Amino acid sequence: MLGTANPITVATAGMRTYWLARSGDRAAALAAYEQLWPLAVSALGPNHPTTVSIRHSYSDIRDWTDNPGAAVRTYEEILAANTSNLGSDHPNTTAAAATLEHWRTELDDLAAMARDIYADEQRSASGNAELSTQQQAIVDDDVAELLAGFDTAVDGVVELHTVLAALIRERGSDDPEVFDTRAALAGQKLTAGDVDGGLSDYEKLISDLTRVYGPADRRTFKARRHQALALDHSAQGITARIAALEVLLADELAALGPDDPVTMQTRMYLAGSKNQATELNAVLANQIRVLGHEHPDVGLTRHWLASALS
Repeated sequence: MLGTANPITVATAGMRTYWLARSGDRAAALAAYEQLWPLAVSALGPNHPTTVSIRHSYSDIRDWTDNPGAAVRTYEEILAANTSNLGSDHPNTTAAAATLEHWRTELDDLAAMARDIYADEQRSASGNAELSTQQQAIVDDDVAELLAGFDTAVDGVVELHTVLAALIRERGSDDPEVFDTRAALAGQKLTAGDVDGGLSDYEKLISDLTRVYGPADRRTFKARRHQALALDHSAQGITARIAALEVLLADELAALGPDDPVTMQTRMYLAGSKNQATELNAVLANQIRVLGHEHPDVGLTRHWLASALS
């Protein structure tokens, strides 16, 4: 009745996933949150109370053991959002503050342990009892890198949603950088396991590029090639990829000709997908003639050819 992105639908899905986790099915809850949190960010914004509630519940069941730096960063943001939305005395706010304090302690302990280990490594390598200024700087950099933590594929999807929303506000929906970010978001969704979402995003992107630039523009062809390669994640897999690349190559030959770099790239991907060494050799010769020996596409074709011959 309301659609998947309606605030009521998103809030209800959030409560369902919360109780799914409480029932003991943590794996199913994590999988649901990994789809739901990016949807909430896209539909409602990152600081909407429902989005923050979903992120808070999701973060509470994530395994931060090897990533305390990211845990601290996450709970700092949740605490700030809860304080703004709910006030400093709300139970959700105090819960976020308590969890943040826990992970700050874990991070401090990790920092102390890492600093000792890195310092011992530097002393052992140099044979010096005391660290030089340069060695101390190396230790500091190594500790800082470790404490910064790392983002997951789902975190990357959310970050791109936020960047995309800001770009659309600033530049409009048809700006070239908006299209580039949409393509990156589609690819990141596939990396995060959201195959349907990623393929759907490519479909919408191709439609909008066709509307703005036309069906024979290189940007439209590039998006179609990305979509074709992404079809590996679909149920049909490599068969779907090859079929899409064959249609794309025919269109590029008609619009751009055989010596255009875009056409040659698609020809390379098609031959590589089919594992055709003879065709890859022909593509390689054509690329060297048109682009020269040092062009990145030449190196990529050689990689495909080595794979086909192995």
